[in-house]
Amino acid sequence: MDTLTESESRHIAHAARNNEAEVVRLMLQCGFAMTATSQHKATPLHWAGFHGNLEMTRLLLTHGPPLDVRDPDHNGTPVGWAIYGSQHGWFAKTGDYAGTVEAMIAAGSPLPASLSGNTRGSRSASDAWSECGSNLKETTMIPRSCDTMVALGSATVSGQTLFAKNSDRPKNEAQPLAFVERTAHSPDDITGCQFLEIPEVPTTWRHIGSRPYWCWGYEHGFNEHQVVIGNEGLHSKLEYDTPKLIGMELVRLGLERGRTAAEAVEVMTGLITRYGQGVSTACRWPAGTTMDFSSPIRAKPT
Repeated sequence: MDTLTESESRHIAHAARNNEAEVVRLMLQCGFAMTATSQHKATPLHWAGFHGNLEMTRLLLTHGPPLDVRDPDHNGTPVGWAIYGSQHGWFAKTGDYAGTVEAMIAAGSPLPASLSGNTRGSRSASDAWSECGSNLKETTMIPRSCDTMVALGSATVSGQTLFAKNSDRPKNEAQPLAFVERTAHSPDDITGCQFLEIPEVPTTWRHIGSRPYWCWGYEHGFNEHQVVIGNEGLHSKLEYDTPKLIGMELVRLGLERGRTAAEAVEVMTGLITRYGQGVSTACRWPAGTTMDFSSPIRAKPT
């Protein structure tokens, strides 16, 4: 495995993030490193804990993964991620968090001081911690999320519509505000998105968007018609062999082409119907997103 690039070596962490135990098993057999990281610099064991995936946890533990490593974004150990995941994880209602935590404890994982977990059956992840000893050392998990909230004018003192968006991007990722003027386009003009090129429309509207430095699209933004759109990641098992539009591109395209929230929804769903949404299988990344749209008189989640 010495010939793998740094990006290629991370595929085992991406597979763990996607909750794919069998893929992780095959990669371990091929010699992938247990210290590889994916989003939030989390190791495969972090993700196994977050998902409450006991099968993957036991598999990883047989290969001697680091138990006390903390991710730089949340300052959490793998077992801390399991505790947090039992309450806020994608599989909080179905994962075996108590079993996952017990397996980590048995392998020698350090114990946290403050416990918070979701009950599953007769025991919770927190119960598993509490039964394993005293003199606990603190693990801090700082809650972060990718959420959007809208308050229409009828619900605010000022009568104005308020739109709030939290973007849980990595802390070292610059996300500058981009200002783009209204632009008229020729019939043969092409828009170069992240992975695709698509035909332009006659006019794109003036807008401001919060753009991760590496991306053509936006996490959130608003246009001259007071249409506001926010993007949230949605974990998906869908995989594609060809590039498609990604969620942040759809935010920008909706702002460029929509004069109302409803029109932006039509623009974006039309583009998804024609070009699809997601990334290639090489990226091993969530294919879906959810969106929230707002205009002065209407808010529309989709």
